[in-house]
Amino acid sequence: MEQNIYYPLPSDYAELSLEGQKQARLAVLCNQATPNDLVTAWRFFRRIYLGGVGRLFYKNGFCESPQFHADLVYDLGSHGRNCMAAPRGSAKSTVIGIEVPLLLALTRPHYEMSLGLATDKLVEERFDKLIQQFTQNELILQDFGEIRPPRGRSIWNHHYLSLNNGAIIKGLSVMGKKRGGRPRLF
Repeated sequence: MEQNIYYPLPSDYAELSLEGQKQARLAVLCNQATPNDLVTAWRFFRRIYLGGVGRLFYKNGFCESPQFHADLVYDLGSHGRNCMAAPRGSAKSTVIGIEVPLLLALTRPHYEMSLGLATDKLVEERFDKLIQQFTQNELILQDFGEIRPPRGRSIWNHHYLSLNNGAIIKGLSVMGKKRGGRPRLF
């Protein structure tokens, strides 16, 4: 049997129209029915949407994630509550704190999540990275359209992002008060 070089895209991906190729990419990203599907969508998202934009996202260029990262994403798709520990520098914040929230916010309309970090400065730095991808990543803009709502229509700042698809990302400092809603992901 011949191997599909475009996996997880269909084997005839190159023969599809530009709109067909876009729909094929979106189908891969939005198929998150099982934990394995979520891992496939995440791997595809980081390789194509984040790794294909030069140094806009990955400072030292793109490299494949170790199995440990896939295990984190799998567990996130398997269990409602997770506690993860890993050595400093193992990129868990990049995977769970940036890559996965970007993917979920783009592919799950009206999905609400909160990112808890130690300080307000860290929240602002994290949100700066998210905002940069939502507003400057050409492939994200091409496939998902304008993510940022028109000025004055919704909240869009370095602590709260309300996307055009209804998804919300909130940033909380561990040192601050945490009251209010119950996001699906924290």
